[in-house]
Amino acid sequence: MNREEFLRQLREALEGKVPDSVIVENTDYYRTYINSQVAAGRSETEVLRELGAPGLLAKTIEESSKFATGRAQKQNDRYGRYSEGYGGSYGQNQRESYADDMQRPDERMTAVPGWLVAVIAIVEGILIISVVFSIFMSLLPVIIAVLAAVLVYRLIKSLFR
Repeated sequence: MNREEFLRQLREALEGKVPDSVIVENTDYYRTYINSQVAAGRSETEVLRELGAPGLLAKTIEESSKFATGRAQKQNDRYGRYSEGYGGSYGQNQRESYADDMQRPDERMTAVPGWLVAVIAIVEGILIISVVFSIFMSLLPVIIAVLAAVLVYRLIKSLFR
């Protein structure tokens, strides 16, 4: 397989699954990458072998593109859960494995608003200050007694000199 065959297979594997702009962007990227590697002295065959099968590369591009472009759709999968995809449910027409039974990380992530983080930080700061102050206040009688004892000791010591 040569670079043009590789790029044609990549383009065909992506058609209908990602926007045309993603296809153009990725074929241009891989054309440039292959050309730069060949110009650097590597053989075209070696570079294409390193990149792997165009179909597998297309699957990776498809998966990353659906999250980057915000085109992911919520759909029910075969277990009645929500999953994200371009068409068909997650796991359908793909490898069936125990991973389909696991909750996907992208479904569990939620963003915390910045204002909420700031409020929590302020509350924690107030709590820390109040704990330090209450410890100081509970030890204040002991501190006063020690200072008074030291003062009395120095006073008595200075009288007998």
